[in-house]
Amino acid sequence: MKHLLILSVATLLLTGCATRKQRRERRAQRKIERAKELAPHRFFMDTVVVHDTIVIENVTVDTVTSIKYHDTTVIINNDRVVARYFYDTTRMEIHHDIQCKEIIKPIETRVVTEQFKFLNFWEKGLGGWNWIVVIGAGVLLGWRLIYK
Repeated sequence: MKHLLILSVATLLLTGCATRKQRRERRAQRKIERAKELAPHRFFMDTVVVHDTIVIENVTVDTVTSIKYHDTTVIINNDRVVARYFYDTTRMEIHHDIQCKEIIKPIETRVVTEQFKFLNFWEKGLGGWNWIVVIGAGVLLGWRLIYK
């Protein structure tokens, strides 16, 4: 019985442990959910477009292959690759010259996010510092009328 009590207390203590960051994130998530319940019109979906460019530099590769007999020159020109095969009759070799052209590829990524619209100065109403502004304006107007 004593061991069972110790195990249950230890289990409760260990399962209830969370780091400070986890507690703050959980608390912030609860506040966001509460704000969604109270003012759903303040939340809206927005699309963020991320522009990025990938640049692949050009690459040139030269190789030599020995063969017995060959008498042609082949040039393959593609959008991205230029390949040339030259036959050297004195050495009886084929020279391969392959070039990959530079590629610039723009990438556009769209990310849908949920955003919150904060209240501006006038939407907040007469709360907080706004009362001080109204009282200050009233005092200045009264002082101007009295000592005119």
